[in-house]
Amino acid sequence: MCCDYSEMRQELELANPFEEGTIQGMILSDDKREVAYKFLLLFNIFEKNLVKSGSGTEILRKLCDDLGKEEWLKICAYNDYGSSFAKRYFESGPCGEEKFNDLFTKGEKILPVANDVRSILKRFAKEKRENDLLFAYSHIEKCKNDLFFAYMHIAYRFRNKFFHGLKGIPELNDPSQLECFKEINKMMYSLLRSMDDNNFKGLKEKYPKPRNKVTS
Repeated sequence: MCCDYSEMRQELELANPFEEGTIQGMILSDDKREVAYKFLLLFNIFEKNLVKSGSGTEILRKLCDDLGKEEWLKICAYNDYGSSFAKRYFESGPCGEEKFNDLFTKGEKILPVANDVRSILKRFAKEKRENDLLFAYSHIEKCKNDLFFAYMHIAYRFRNKFFHGLKGIPELNDPSQLECFKEINKMMYSLLRSMDDNNFKGLKEKYPKPRNKVTS
């Protein structure tokens, strides 16, 4: 029997609840475990309080359209996340585009919604780059439902990839991946906290699973 541990065994040791995982030096530090733990909790809170059953593009679109009508939601408060996502995927050359396509790939196909998210984020980056901040932020505020749709879709693709095993535990040791998880955690916490503080109607009504099959 081979003495080398399988990839699965290494991942199990990273998640070992009884002792710090140390197999072949693949240690997941406490701070990285905390990032994964908060990611899990925040999506649990999101789905428990906002989703009646299932999830998908149509639910995120309805949620973001409703958020766009709320005066308390100031999209400019989330500009750092937009800038972070735009920089990661569209301002780092072909490598960034490849990461974006991989994130929005299901099976062997890129999800149709990827085109909408790509267009929204590129438009956001262009506005910030070409106009003074006051003008750009004023324009961005008018598009807040679209921007949140893009932000939430990126977050949900991370959620789907991570929960369904398409992003492995060792990826938390990749500084670039870890930073994305951290950014998503901050965004989700801020959004959920604002929803609760302002009695967002979606917390009472929830969003049912669409009858037609959705793409994510």
